[in-house]
Amino acid sequence: MKNGDLSQKFELIYADEYPEDPKDGEMDVNYGMRVGTPFHLVSGLKSGRYLDILGRNMVIKRPNGRRT
Repeated sequence: MKNGDLSQKFELIYADEYPEDPKDGEMDVNYGMRVGTPFHLVSGLKSGRYLDILGRNMVIKRPNGRRT
């Protein structure tokens, strides 16, 4: 559907002027995270629960490794 929304607008950037993607360990300024560097999402609560991937699912775990 044509509506002129931002999602339908593009900017032309020549390939030799396009910035290189950040390499592993470098900060990606678009996302504020380092590329290819493992991390944990840990709760600020006293329990210290964290998010983990189990198969294709995201689960909440406790520091002892058990699911909650």
